[in-house]
This record gives sequence, structure tokens and C-alpha cells, in this order.
Amino acid sequence: MEYTDQTSGAIRLYLSRGDFNIDQFILIKEHTLVHNGITIRFGILGESHFIRFEKDGEVLNEICACVDAHIENLEQLIAHDFLPNLHTIPVTAAFSGYTYSFTFTYADWHHGEELLTTLRNTLNENTHTLTHVFPKHDTIDHEAVTELYLTLDETVTLKSVHTYPNEHMMVFTESTITAV
Repeated sequence: MEYTDQTSGAIRLYLSRGDFNIDQFILIKEHTLVHNGITIRFGILGESHFIRFEKDGEVLNEICACVDAHIENLEQLIAHDFLPNLHTIPVTAAFSGYTYSFTFTYADWHHGEELLTTLRNTLNENTHTLTHVFPKHDTIDHEAVTELYLTLDETVTLKSVHTYPNEHMMVFTESTITAV
């Protein structure tokens, strides 16, 4: 994989029901597991990350991507916008007896390092981690990194960090599903 110049302001949230063609993205790493009857598939994309929840035939997809996604069935789309344009935070949706919630935070590099340290210190034995270091550009001090932390407790929580060393920025997201 070669260096790709991406910006933190280009991240879009796609939240949809039903099938979503993940093959339109570059899939770098993924993991699938089952927790409380929910099949959870999550992974790192060349363009950001995704998580898919499936229970009793109902499917909820979250894709954060720095590129446009092709949505086959627009009627299944719950939310779609650039993160800075999302006016209602958290973004919420009902899912098979659960409530889904999505929030995000932009941080400059220094504050982002503090947030990342705090995040890493809160992990427990129920946390599954995926990390990818992207190729570095010769003129940039750090590699871009995506880290995903999926914690399986009463509430299922996916926390992510996406670093943008070209802008000295980090983007943190948090997605949860909680039984109603």
C-alpha cells in the first residue's frame, strides 16, 4: 500500500440497515465475533473503519470513510454526512432491541496523544484490538495510524482513533449499542 494523503475533514459517517458492499473499500484487517447473540464484524479500511451488527436478521452498518461510498438502497440509509457537518450528536438508531449511538471528537496532535493514552489505559480483558500503521510520507514526521478497540460488556463499545500527521490532527469516534 502506498502513501495516500487524506484529511480529517473528509471523514464521512455512513449508517445504514441491511447489506452494505464493503468490497468497495480496501479491507486491511477485520475480525468477527458473537456477543449476546449479536454477530459483530469490525475492521480497518484503507479509507478508515467499519462495524457491522447483525441479530435476528436485522443488520446495522457503520462505515467511516474518507471517500464517497456507493449506497445501493438509499431507503436503508439512516445517516450520511461529513463528521464536521453532523448537527445532531450523538447520532442514534434503534437496532433489534438495542440503541445505537455514535459520537466523535477532533483533537490537535498534543491533546490527541493525551486522549489516546487515556483510551489505552481504560482497556480491559473484554477488549479486542485492531491496529494498522499506514505508509509514511517522506516529508511527514509520523505514520498515520488507525486503532480500533471493541469492548464487549453489557454495552458493546467500539472506540477508534485515526491519526492525520499531515495535519497534526486525530479523530476519535465512539459507537455503542446498549440494550433498551
